[in-house]
Amino acid sequence: MLDLLQVKAHLRIEPEWVDEDTYIQGLLDAAIEQVESDTQYRFNETALTLALPCFTPEIPLPVCPVKSVESITYIDVDGVQQTLTGYHLDNKSIKAVIKPEYGSSFPSVKAGYESVAIGYTVGAALWPKTICQAVFLLVGHWYANRETVVTGTITAELPMAYNALIQSYRVPF
Repeated sequence: MLDLLQVKAHLRIEPEWVDEDTYIQGLLDAAIEQVESDTQYRFNETALTLALPCFTPEIPLPVCPVKSVESITYIDVDGVQQTLTGYHLDNKSIKAVIKPEYGSSFPSVKAGYESVAIGYTVGAALWPKTICQAVFLLVGHWYANRETVVTGTITAELPMAYNALIQSYRVPF
């Protein structure tokens, strides 16, 4: 987990200079959100719910890394909420998948918008150094460039910058 002091060190701001701490903390929070949005990878533990209209033979979980599945509930064909107990979580690859137990299939559900709800927890145990560097780059860029437009300059993206740092953590859709 990155903190304000680490970001201030990256920005070359003395720890005792606190005038912009709230602003810098906001940049840090926004940068983490941006990296998580760009990768669909969560670096802080987060509880999520995936709502689906029905079961499919395999259910890919769109955000990773998956730590656990807390519950799978569904509305059966009679309109009664049930809790699914027979499933397997395959989270050995970057994108976790829920499958029915071997030799079985998922139950039928009542047709509807959110007939299936999967509650699961995501979050990385450690923050990779490349992700920390990507966050630092975003915060540094936003700190130095506080407006959406810069005039009178020529700019170019640096090779091996933000996109290269987060590339291996992008979850395929």
